[in-house]
Amino acid sequence: MAALAGVAHGLFSLYWAAGGTWLVSTLGERIVSEFADRRWLLAPVGLVKIGFAVATVVLARVGCTERRLTRLVSWLGLPYWSAAVA
Repeated sequence: MAALAGVAHGLFSLYWAAGGTWLVSTLGERIVSEFADRRWLLAPVGLVKIGFAVATVVLARVGCTERRLTRLVSWLGLPYWSAAVA
């Protein structure tokens, strides 16, 4: 279920990168105005979010039981997102 949420989160980033406007108002005026000309930055962000969300499922399917590894992979999208919007 968490992987689905991660994929959905990544898909919204891709949607906004492609010029979509649905729910953009929920981001806040400052973010919308600062990134108006740099929406393309959301494309790699979305791909990374989706990649790490899927990677956790792949690790589970191949039998990886190391919780630290799966938790690390789960959280790797967060610093990437923070660096992209900073």
